[in-house]
Amino acid sequence: MTSIVLFLRLSLALTLLSAVADRFGLWGELNNFDITWGGMHRFHQDVEGLTPWLFSAAIPALSWFVTLLELLLGIALLLNYKSALAALLSGVLFLIFALSMSFFLSTKLMINFNVLVCSASALLLWQLEKDRTCQDGSKTQG
Repeated sequence: MTSIVLFLRLSLALTLLSAVADRFGLWGELNNFDITWGGMHRFHQDVEGLTPWLFSAAIPALSWFVTLLELLLGIALLLNYKSALAALLSGVLFLIFALSMSFFLSTKLMINFNVLVCSASALLLWQLEKDRTCQDGSKTQG
């Protein structure tokens, strides 16, 4: 079971950290076929498309908040620091992203980008970490 948990943690961490790296242009410029953003300006545009109900002045703040949250969650998962909480928050974040994509962009894109799979994986990791913590607690008490 521990190898599955490790695989889930590392996969989710790399997914989150890769998205952050893309927003900072670390993967390259937008004209490359495998680059989604290539910088924060393009990410602001995507966030605006996912949150049409939000006033424009708040888009940069939300974009930076999500980026910082993804960075912290990715690092926490990578370092196995409070991984159950990081997994739960990641699962909720991916689910919000999936629902926003489905409602405001395209359900097909949401499926193609495997956002639901990321959410389900994070929530599975949360459950596994929670169960492991409960088992560890019962071993020390018993």
